[in-house]
Amino acid sequence: MNQLRPTIQQLTLNHKPKWIEKSPVSLSLLCISDLKIIDVLIEEGHLDNAVIAVGSLSICVNINGFELMLFIGINVAISVRVSNKLGSGQPRAAKYSVYVTVFQCLLMDFFHDCYLDNQRQFFPTFYK
Repeated sequence: MNQLRPTIQQLTLNHKPKWIEKSPVSLSLLCISDLKIIDVLIEEGHLDNAVIAVGSLSICVNINGFELMLFIGINVAISVRVSNKLGSGQPRAAKYSVYVTVFQCLLMDFFHDCYLDNQRQFFPTFYK
């Protein structure tokens, strides 16, 4: 009976999808970006006034994390949209969806940067 039923390990090793081959590359890039932030935190700990340096970096990392989560969500949404359009045989609509999403992300990032630039005197008071 055991010979007829393949194990999970045999199924995963023999029939792995193409995206699994590219997955370690993206995982290593995410790990490198996290290690970069940890490295900056450790280096700032050796500065003269480390409390202010680490506090300001934590505000920047918080804002960066907010933007990252927002754009990862948009990335997931556009991936589903493009997959649906390609699955229904509409490659032009998928291409148009990508253009609209890239433009929308750039526009959102521009407005967010302008907002932070205009509010740079008042924005740190939110974190007191």
